[in-house]
Amino acid sequence: MKVGIQSGELGFAIFNGLLASLIVVWAFLALYRRAVERTMRSTTPGHGAALELAPPPLDAQAAPRVPAEGLAATEVRRRLTLASSFGFAMSALALSWPEIAEFTRESSGVQAALQILVLWITNGAPAVILVGFLVAASGSRVFRAFVLLWAAGIVLAVGMPAIARLLGGRPLDAEVAMNGYWFTIALGLNALPPLFLVFLTGRPRVRNVMPLVLAMVVLLSLALTFFDYWIKLSVSDARSVNPVLRWAVGNFGATIGPALLFLILSLPVGVLGWWLIGRIGARYEARQFSDTQLIVEAWWGVVVALHLVMLWRYGAAFAVGACVAAFLLYLFCVRVALVALNLGRRKPGPSLLLLRVFCFQRRTEQLFDAVAARWRFEGGVAMIAGGDLALRSIDAGEALAFARGNIASGYVGDTAKLEEGLRELESASDPDGRYRVSEFFCYENTWRATLRALVARSSVVLMDLRGFTKANTGCVFELEQLAAAGRLGSCVFVTDDTSDRVLAASALGAQVGTELAWVPVRKLEAKAMRTLWERLMEAARL
Repeated sequence: MKVGIQSGELGFAIFNGLLASLIVVWAFLALYRRAVERTMRSTTPGHGAALELAPPPLDAQAAPRVPAEGLAATEVRRRLTLASSFGFAMSALALSWPEIAEFTRESSGVQAALQILVLWITNGAPAVILVGFLVAASGSRVFRAFVLLWAAGIVLAVGMPAIARLLGGRPLDAEVAMNGYWFTIALGLNALPPLFLVFLTGRPRVRNVMPLVLAMVVLLSLALTFFDYWIKLSVSDARSVNPVLRWAVGNFGATIGPALLFLILSLPVGVLGWWLIGRIGARYEARQFSDTQLIVEAWWGVVVALHLVMLWRYGAAFAVGACVAAFLLYLFCVRVALVALNLGRRKPGPSLLLLRVFCFQRRTEQLFDAVAARWRFEGGVAMIAGGDLALRSIDAGEALAFARGNIASGYVGDTAKLEEGLRELESASDPDGRYRVSEFFCYENTWRATLRALVARSSVVLMDLRGFTKANTGCVFELEQLAAAGRLGSCVFVTDDTSDRVLAASALGAQVGTELAWVPVRKLEAKAMRTLWERLMEAARL
């Protein structure tokens, strides 16, 4: 008797792939951070002479200011919401189509229309979470949007049938109320997988690399499922065991033989996965999508893949084809909408240079997350890379360079490499209207020249001075360069009780009481962050 692949096995394989991806990502990032810190402490290959570059000062009249030319940040986020929602809606409709066909055969008229709308809403519910992440919306706004979606579904599932019954002179009963119960259950079941997915893989330290690892590991996990099916098929009839399997077991044993056979047969899958990762990295470097788009697309790809479990009853080929078509439809619709809404044509906006006291990883990461996600709708973010933010800001190109053993290719080792990085600051936005984070990986003898160049080219400087003392000689140098460049009017300084403001003012050549943009931030509370954002906007408008 032939044994087929069960739908639950596919869901199990995808879930295992997610868990395995987390382990791979954590190990990969630990090695990456160690490599970054080790290379930073070294000098440029060769004679090791310090890099010297005297960049021209920033023309205050020519510097980009808020808002970036064309669209304001709020309008960009609104249009991005519309474009992504359109893509998710079309993809959810494609996933719903097999069941919609059943509804139209069993009922017609208003009843069929209501069933179709309710099914469409439940299959599209995960998009609320993903759109919220894409536009950097707060958790409360995402929750409110989900409640509104639930309310709309309740109106369709309960309100409309109730009105139809009353107009037809029929009494209301518990069956109508149960529509709301079943809709809520269906909505919850469709929303739980993406919630779990975002919770597992959406942590800031892992999410930037997760799409690349998912592409490889989930493919291998599915390959293992199909290999297991092949094994079952090969031994289903003891009289005709597959000769390849018989050879492997006969020569290497019942345990090692199949495992070795799987490794050999999975090589084409690994090659395919590596090629896919390379394609993703190349398209990202070509600015065909942003890092946030890549994360959301990976999440939606997993959500779509989970529909294999529901669609498997229509046949394996149909289920796989429907899911692939739904995902490709999402990509196509989103890209068409982004082009139609002109989101990828924003000219360079005001760049934000982030400076900080090193060795305070968690605190620095929290400030980076709070400011950078929002500022990237205004302009680019630049910083000198370090171990404290290495996991937060790694992108597809940097991850691939490290995986290929070529991490040094991204380091500033000469003037040409520095000028190449500086040109990135003046690049237009990604297709979703978001600007990029530009990291400058520097050697011990090149970071000072890089800093001077960044100070001269950036529109606004945000310096986190929490924990600043006389032991932070690098920060003292940075403060002196800000003063020497005459950029104090464009600077915002974050401080707390651990900041030596007397030393900072001295390095800036100012008195403690001098009017500088000191912003006390002890915790990332709403009031403190609102004040910080207002000061950044003021600096950007000067």
